[in-house]
Amino acid sequence: MKRANLFFQLPRLSPGYIKYLKTQTKHNMDWLERSGPGEIMTPHIAFLLGTMGITLSGYSSRQLTLHNKPCARVLR
Repeated sequence: MKRANLFFQLPRLSPGYIKYLKTQTKHNMDWLERSGPGEIMTPHIAFLLGTMGITLSGYSSRQLTLHNKPCARVLR
């Protein structure tokens, strides 16, 4: 049976790789414990602001198309 081609290859779960993942997880948890509440909230706030910007842009584009008629040259 042939394996499906993926965009990337998943690494084998060898004991060394599992140990590496555990140390990375421990390092990330230590960083979260040391960092203040502002550093943890920054990605969430950035995502919220980005979502609000995209939504507001779509809303204003819709309002422009609803309340303004196109030029007569465009309709020919």
